[in-house]
Amino acid sequence: MTHTSTGFTPHYLWTGRELHLPVDLSYSIPSPDQTTPQTFATKLRKVVRSTHNAAGVTLGNASRHQKPHFDRHTTSTAFRIGDLVMHYYLIPILGTSAKLHHPWRGPFAMLDVLAPTSFLLRNAICVESPPITAFFSKLKPYGGRLPVCPADSLPVLHTDQIPPVAI
Repeated sequence: MTHTSTGFTPHYLWTGRELHLPVDLSYSIPSPDQTTPQTFATKLRKVVRSTHNAAGVTLGNASRHQKPHFDRHTTSTAFRIGDLVMHYYLIPILGTSAKLHHPWRGPFAMLDVLAPTSFLLRNAICVESPPITAFFSKLKPYGGRLPVCPADSLPVLHTDQIPPVAI
């Protein structure tokens, strides 16, 4: 079956020829012409090289075609510097059970907006942790209680996130 993004079957990309299936026995298949191993290898190398070049061009076109469709269905939450977010990290810690792994880590404080889709984060509880870069689809707003941390390491918060003080 031809792959829609490459335009070729995986077997053809790998071997330079199509598969012969049992149904092909009922139809006459042209017999291959007798060639020397050197000419066969040269021809095969040429076919595989041209196939890979054509597949690369087709993959580039498919990528340009598929990106707008993907972007149309992804929406970014408007995160601002100082927002508290949770980061989706699917890989469990080494030695722990994947079944019991909770993929949402955080809270993280938003340090910088690197691009419209990528952000620089810092752990809001542990100041010594290095900043990490995260893609917007791996983030969600933090909806829990504010983290308990020392006064000198409080995350930067917006004024609407600071609870009112009773006077």
